[in-house]
Amino acid sequence: MKCKYVLPILFLFLFGGIVHGEPVIVGTKLPPFILEDQHGESHKADKSLQLIVFGNSRASNKIMEVALENVNAGYLSNHHTVYIANISGMPSIITKFLALPKMRKLPYVILVDKDDSVSKDFPSTSNAITILQLKDLSIVSVDFSNDPEAIKKVIDAIVP
Repeated sequence: MKCKYVLPILFLFLFGGIVHGEPVIVGTKLPPFILEDQHGESHKADKSLQLIVFGNSRASNKIMEVALENVNAGYLSNHHTVYIANISGMPSIITKFLALPKMRKLPYVILVDKDDSVSKDFPSTSNAITILQLKDLSIVSVDFSNDPEAIKKVIDAIVP
């Protein structure tokens, strides 16, 4: 009788760690996190953060390039917003020699999630930007947009 419990317990012990946490939904409280930007500088997200715009594909990040093409260097931080690009699936040689050098030419800050540590549970789609509105690091709303103008309007609505 004892043997029938050994296999399920062993399975959970061996494979339980590979399952991601719960997906981020309205009401989820995010822990404060630190990510490096495209220049290697660390940024800490705290309770003042009101908006996360998140891209997990080349197509979604291209949408953000268009949305932010005429902004200054402090635009996102002035609007209590961070832009996170998940590049964990990108080969490291491409990251090092193509993606990061291209990002460094942009005037705004991009937080780079190289290992999927922060954004792994963010809802996403490959052809849209995820927009997470926050209050005290709790998710108030989750939206998706592939319209650069609409994304810019959402950011502009956050009072500096």
